[in-house]
Amino acid sequence: MSPRLAPGNPGNVDLEDRRNKRMHTEANQALRAFEVGVGGRAKLVETLQYATLTDEQSLIVGMIADPQNDRKALGTICRSAKINFGQLLQLFKDAGFIRAQLAAFEQVWNGLPRVAGDVMMRAVPHSVECQACLGTKVVTIKVKGADGKKIDQEVPCRFCKGTGQITVIPDLEHQKVALEIGGLLKKGGAIQVGVQVNNQGALVGPDDMKDFRGASDKLLYPARRRGEEETGDTVDAELVEEE
Repeated sequence: MSPRLAPGNPGNVDLEDRRNKRMHTEANQALRAFEVGVGGRAKLVETLQYATLTDEQSLIVGMIADPQNDRKALGTICRSAKINFGQLLQLFKDAGFIRAQLAAFEQVWNGLPRVAGDVMMRAVPHSVECQACLGTKVVTIKVKGADGKKIDQEVPCRFCKGTGQITVIPDLEHQKVALEIGGLLKKGGAIQVGVQVNNQGALVGPDDMKDFRGASDKLLYPARRRGEEETGDTVDAELVEEE
């Protein structure tokens, strides 16, 4: 069992120094391995520049990027900037995530014109390659030859009528997406298909109802109509529901 040193004992100072030196050595080794792992000082700085930096963090990145510090170990720079390995690693991760997002966005932006063009093309009647003949305009069938044996014979494709192309009529969903892309339809809106009946605001009065009853009676009771025409009299009748 090692003896305990009293406070103020020079041995305590030596022990603390040795502990600090060991921690600095371990930190230097970790930071050196990290720097090599990311591809060197230039690659590290290149990634860190993508981060949203505070003024203090900008100063730290500037110290790492400073050519005058190229010969200094990354651990020495971090100690001067009062940043530890964990903080630098978190900053690098945040910057790397932003960099990856920008790269992903670039792929999306580059592909948008092609996607939009495809959507617009599919939103109108368009021609596609016939899947029956694969665009060759002919298909091979078995027919009976002169000797009675079946042989292969090419005939015009009946699905595309020998054109090699099929006309596709777009569905409403494709047209809806196209209108949304063009800003002519709000996202989530519905395309309504049907017959619109315009109400002109006409009021129905007692005379209108009388004319309606008269017209409907002529349709429902043709015998009564014939009797009225023969006698010239109007017959009033009452419908009684049978219980």
